[in-house]
Amino acid sequence: MLKTIHIITVIFLSIFFLCHNAERTKFEYYRISENINTQNFSGTWNYEFNSDENELLNKTFELNLVQNKDIIKGQYCAVAKGGRKIDCNDNKAFNITGKIKDQIAYVDFIGFYDPKSNGKAKLYLDNGNLVWEILSVKGEVYAPKKVILKNDSKAKNSIEGLYVLKSCENSRFKVKIEKKDSDFFYFVFDKNKIILKGKASITKNQISLGKMGGELSENTLVIQNTGNSMNEYNHFTQCDEKYLSFIKN
Repeated sequence: MLKTIHIITVIFLSIFFLCHNAERTKFEYYRISENINTQNFSGTWNYEFNSDENELLNKTFELNLVQNKDIIKGQYCAVAKGGRKIDCNDNKAFNITGKIKDQIAYVDFIGFYDPKSNGKAKLYLDNGNLVWEILSVKGEVYAPKKVILKNDSKAKNSIEGLYVLKSCENSRFKVKIEKKDSDFFYFVFDKNKIILKGKASITKNQISLGKMGGELSENTLVIQNTGNSMNEYNHFTQCDEKYLSFIKN
């Protein structure tokens, strides 16, 4: 009788430990799989191409992405043909939505340049960079077919500050850039009076201040002041230079 009870006890304990280990293995499998399949896509990612021979080839592409577990959403800004084609939205308007599976984010997107445009793309991380690849598209969009973007969030934080135009009218004109939440705003001063303000669109070292386009380089903001016969404009009529250099204080 005791021998029978002992055998039953051994069998019971064996079944118990087998089930316990199976559940633990199953738990570990899902936990490891979850960690492997979860990539951190959140952040600001930038791509830029400049041609010295043909400015129409110049293009920039920015992605602002937000990830929640395996769900991803975001907004892109594509500037092509040397700034002549702008596929962006100055407001916070997510035009990218999708889901992450096996370390790849499969997304649907809607273009800003052509409201009827749409497409599908995939994103994945490669050595700390982000690869954007369009799978299909309908309508007119200026997001590139396939590019590698770099995370430039830290560089953007250094953009804030006051930039002074010292070469014209005794430093009469200034540009101030501020960050509120995840957006940047600009204020153009004539002495102490604000003459222009709004939301800034920044893609790597390219910046749009309303109708004014500029380039950021270290502590300098360069704004093209005048156009040409094909596109005539003059932002600061008191200043003769075609390109104005605002120096950061």
